[in-house]
Amino acid sequence: MKVLARFCVLLTMVLAGGVGASSYVNLTPEFVVNYGDAGRVRYLKAEITLRVRDDAAVVEINHHADAIRHELVLLLSRQTNTTLGSSEGKEALRNQALKAIQDIMLAETGQVMVDQVLFTNFFIQR
Repeated sequence: MKVLARFCVLLTMVLAGGVGASSYVNLTPEFVVNYGDAGRVRYLKAEITLRVRDDAAVVEINHHADAIRHELVLLLSRQTNTTLGSSEGKEALRNQALKAIQDIMLAETGQVMVDQVLFTNFFIQR
């Protein structure tokens, strides 16, 4: 039944001309995780938006949102003060997040579907 519903949504978007342009998907709620080395508890809060290739990808992203969130929580939790303390570290984190999401989408759908990971809000408490 879920497959039929997804097919109907995709068919409707194709017929309406909604497939083709980039779209954005906000991953809500925002991510709040503990991170860092043993010792003091540190927090990271991030709001993440994905740029996807078309509206059909929006449907697929929403369908696989739990798997995406799981990987991102694990990735964010593995960070250290060193990696989050510089622009280069945050850019590396963004690239790692993109690869993780693309790997999930490739395994689940056969396509990467996501072009960019955007941190629309990023806060760390050290």
